[in-house]
Amino acid sequence: MSTEQAQAAKDEGNKFYKQKKFTEAIEQYDRAIALDGTQASFHLNKAAVYMELGNSKTAESDADERKRLYEEAAKSCERALTVGNDNKAGFEATAKAYLRLSTAQTKLGRFAEALTNCEKSMTEHRTDEAVKRQKEILKAKAEKEELEYRDPEKAEEARQLGNQAFGKGEFVDAIRIYTDAIRRNPNDVRLFSNRAACHQKLMNWSSALDDCDKAIELDPNFIKAYIRKGSVQTFLKQYPQAMKTLEIALKIDPNNQDAKNSYTEVIMRIQRSQNSTAGDSQQVNEAMKDPEIRQILMDPVMQNILQEMQSNPASLKQHIQNPKVAEALSKLIAAGIVKLG
Repeated sequence: MSTEQAQAAKDEGNKFYKQKKFTEAIEQYDRAIALDGTQASFHLNKAAVYMELGNSKTAESDADERKRLYEEAAKSCERALTVGNDNKAGFEATAKAYLRLSTAQTKLGRFAEALTNCEKSMTEHRTDEAVKRQKEILKAKAEKEELEYRDPEKAEEARQLGNQAFGKGEFVDAIRIYTDAIRRNPNDVRLFSNRAACHQKLMNWSSALDDCDKAIELDPNFIKAYIRKGSVQTFLKQYPQAMKTLEIALKIDPNNQDAKNSYTEVIMRIQRSQNSTAGDSQQVNEAMKDPEIRQILMDPVMQNILQEMQSNPASLKQHIQNPKVAEALSKLIAAGIVKLG
């Protein structure tokens, strides 16, 4: 008789749970447990209620209350496992208890325990939900470790050490030190710029550009990153891109001498390229990676103009009277696609 009453109390608890009447649901689950102490599912359902309460908006503003609720959920899961073990619960029920315990421990920031219990759940019965939960725990664990590692003061100490290594020409060591400093303070734009300088010295062009872009993302007015990026683009013969980058730098500070010098260097390289009788295949290949250049070359109007210029070079004077055509031609000239003279 008590078993039937216990089941009826559980069913009543389930109704309250679906209605989000959690206090009443817990009362019914407690009643079911008192009537029949052999059912692990009663404890597991009670744990689900505590998890819902912990996740609720009401608990959001009270960290201590949220912690208490998740701890109650964990205790109910542990009790479910004990009862299940004593009464030979099925492997699926055991897996469910381990997984719910893992969820509660994740909420409490106890990631090592959460991972262990998630793995136990998968050992009992591997499900897609458990695999997904494992990935979530690992991600949350890594994020917590990253946050705990952050320390702006230690980041500054590392930056100074990185600068010393750079000054000695120890660029590989400097990269390692700056990378650690970035972990300590990922919002310090100088660290990305300094690491970009190391990559530049080691001719790791792609990494140098990535770090320059990250520095610019953090601070769109950090002129040193634009100058460094423009320098890399110039070396790679990406002249149109370098001009764009350095024009932004000069808008930020029109009087910056390094930006002026870098911009002049791009112009001089373009002029040398134009005076060369042989085409520069690397420059052209780099230019063709630029979507804007490809778009210009695919424009039927520009194709006709370029064909006419080949048969009648004097037609250039006529075409550059159109501002749009003049702009497009200047980009093709800078890219080394069109040569004059």
